[in-house]
Amino acid sequence: MGSTRQGGTGGVIRNSKGNWVVGYMGNFYMANNMKAEWIALLQGLRIALERGLVPLEVNVDCKEIKTLIRGEHPTYENILSDCRDLLHRLWNPTVHHVFRETNKWQTL
Repeated sequence: MGSTRQGGTGGVIRNSKGNWVVGYMGNFYMANNMKAEWIALLQGLRIALERGLVPLEVNVDCKEIKTLIRGEHPTYENILSDCRDLLHRLWNPTVHHVFRETNKWQTL
């Protein structure tokens, strides 16, 4: 982020065989890295809903997201509410934590 507080976010949606379906990214002005994690999740859930990608398994590389998605946090309550609503509309998939290294594209 540096001193400009400019940040970026993104993600990838894969099918059940691990093949790429759609990727997304964006940049924005943000307050911190946690907000970038929430925005990435929100973007991915919106894309999944728009494309009717259910059933869905959600993998995030931020442990706090997995913990907070079912809890409360006053700073992120609005985006938490949006993510919970989208998860509900996507048949309530489980949110799993995966290590960032596991989330990389691999050739077979």
